[in-house]
Amino acid sequence: MSDDVLVDHVDGVPVTLLAERCGVPSETTKKQARLVGVQAGPRRVPAEEVIRIVDLYTEGVSLAEIGKRTDLSPVRVREVLAGAGLEIRPRVYPSRLSKHGDEIANLRGHG
Repeated sequence: MSDDVLVDHVDGVPVTLLAERCGVPSETTKKQARLVGVQAGPRRVPAEEVIRIVDLYTEGVSLAEIGKRTDLSPVRVREVLAGAGLEIRPRVYPSRLSKHGDEIANLRGHG
């Protein structure tokens, strides 16, 4: 893999684009980068996509759903939103453990 491809990988250019440029499968590109010790940076998000992400989020779409629609992880979506100056809203659904609150309190000796 050429040095310019490795630099682009570090800069966050999507692996699919780099693989296409090199004419190899994405997994080959990832593997070769790992073999030479190159870690990918976070995927660059173009300004138009940031606007779309902000719009979706302000419409009430969840981080996970935005991630599915944009091929980003929910963590990366959160980073993009924070970088755009948005405050992340609290979760609106209860924890999966909340229905076991009494059991947990008993186990902790508070029940």
